[in-house]
Amino acid sequence: MNEMTPLKAAENLENEIKNFDMSMPISAEECIRRDTMRFVASILRRVASGELAEVVHAHWIEMDDDCSNLWKCSHCGLVWEMSNDDTPQENEMFQCPTCGALLGKGDSHEAD
Repeated sequence: MNEMTPLKAAENLENEIKNFDMSMPISAEECIRRDTMRFVASILRRVASGELAEVVHAHWIEMDDDCSNLWKCSHCGLVWEMSNDDTPQENEMFQCPTCGALLGKGDSHEAD
């Protein structure tokens, strides 16, 4: 398993970019490769800083309960009661308040 961190990977790419910058002139292909490496290094630095985070997708599952309007997050299991027999989507609950999973506007509320 590779133990390299995003920050270390960005630093490695930036060192490789210096090699391109020192060897003039470069071909069009090398220029594209260098620019791609710069872009990837910038993304890796954003990941390392915490600016970019993993996105978790989930959906609401309607609970089979006769006494109330209960819905459960498919990712963390949070059970939430909706008022007035509304769905989470009708209440614009598109993110779980506990785990932060995205429960998209297009996601079905039916159990898979």
